[in-house]
Amino acid sequence: LNDNSTEYKVVGDFIFLKMVNESVVPLRMTYSPNGTTFGDIMTFTNPSNRSNFASNSAWLRINQSLDLAGKKYDHIKTFITNVKGLDKDIDVMGFNFNFAKMTGEKLNKMLKTLLFSVDFPNANTIRYNYFYNGKNNSLEAPIVVDGNKMTVQMSKKNALFKDINLYTYQDADASQMHMYMSTSAFINFFGNMQASLMAQNGLLDLTDATAVNSIFDSIDNAVDTINLSLVMEKSN
Repeated sequence: LNDNSTEYKVVGDFIFLKMVNESVVPLRMTYSPNGTTFGDIMTFTNPSNRSNFASNSAWLRINQSLDLAGKKYDHIKTFITNVKGLDKDIDVMGFNFNFAKMTGEKLNKMLKTLLFSVDFPNANTIRYNYFYNGKNNSLEAPIVVDGNKMTVQMSKKNALFKDINLYTYQDADASQMHMYMSTSAFINFFGNMQASLMAQNGLLDLTDATAVNSIFDSIDNAVDTINLSLVMEKSN
């Protein structure tokens, strides 16, 4: 992942990448579930040798049992890719975003300003922590973990909140954690946070379905696609 958007289109088992020089590179995708003892493999094969790509490359989706209980991680970096959306400023948690011109650095700055961190009181619970409007805030919810997939069950906290499906990875000594979100997870993640913060500051009634849903709708209407990865570092 990087801070720039890459345009692509998937047709059958081919992915067509649009390069900076406007050329299009076709790559054939071959998916091998449990291709190694470490996890699944997606292999990209270039049917021609007339590009700067290697003839073959592969991505590995790691199978991992997460070590969560008692861990706390501070946000250190945000990466986004494939972001497209409305060419208009919208407010997300007091920050203005234009999703047609979005960069990872914009979100990175927001989360650093909020001193965003996560901790796990136990293996079945996540707690978001952030500093907003002059005070520390937290939002806790149950989680269900299946390998690298983590479902944050925000709807159990409030029926109007949205559940979030994350893909989460830890390095060998659990000193870093990477949390990956697709478009729907991004919308739900920031919608939940904004609704929670507004309620904590007396700006939203969390029993008002119309008002709560309008927060998610405003983000959904502004974002066509986005892939987000948060890099977290274990707190000392």
